[in-house]
Amino acid sequence: MYWEVSRAQILKLNSPVLQRKEGYREVLKVWLMFDLAAKLIWQGGDDIYDAGQKNIAVLYEYWLFFILLDLFQKRFNIPTSEISQLITPTSDGLSLQIKQGKFTALKGVFEEAGRKLHFRFNYNRTFSAVDSYPEGGSWTTTLRPDYTISIWPFGIHENQAEREELIVHIHFDAKYKVASLSDLIQQNATEEELDKEKIDNRKGDYKNADLLKMHAYKDAIRRTAGAYVLYPGKVSETPLPRDCIAWFPKF
Repeated sequence: MYWEVSRAQILKLNSPVLQRKEGYREVLKVWLMFDLAAKLIWQGGDDIYDAGQKNIAVLYEYWLFFILLDLFQKRFNIPTSEISQLITPTSDGLSLQIKQGKFTALKGVFEEAGRKLHFRFNYNRTFSAVDSYPEGGSWTTTLRPDYTISIWPFGIHENQAEREELIVHIHFDAKYKVASLSDLIQQNATEEELDKEKIDNRKGDYKNADLLKMHAYKDAIRRTAGAYVLYPGKVSETPLPRDCIAWFPKF
């Protein structure tokens, strides 16, 4: 019987059967997702899979971008036009505009109790060392957190908000190899433990150095309210510091 079925020449996407009938509707949804994925070009994938490598830490960083974006969308009004900029048409398909080291920003508005605020979600934003105060930037050296959210009053430009001390930045860094809160915090570490930590840092086993990096963000980048490590660990009963640590247990 199957040999008598001819090859499909056209797909009627507006068919009521495909769009509404149970079973057909689910198959159509899966096919549309597969068709879109087949057309998607992602240069950032080279950071993960190039030359046969499987860089899980970089994949975790990309994954967190979409997790944070989803969380912020629920709280802030990010227009669809901003989200659509993440995928742009090219001559040979659709290109996902997310790549490690490339600055990406999505703007939105927060409104509650009659007050409106500008909101911007930044990926790989660079804060350059700037001598002239009160301009924005870093007090000391150039820094680039993985993710930064910036919030300032509605109706004024971001640069003006920086000069008038009306803007707040919150930074996040993705650290895949941190397994638990106790791995991250070392209180009263011995000389041997500090020596081992230096060796681990050279291997890429990030621990106490990452916590210090968050303090560097908080102290060096002007108008910073907080800086946090994001790691795929388990929720700990250990009391958290006032800043610098958060976790995403599902990964």
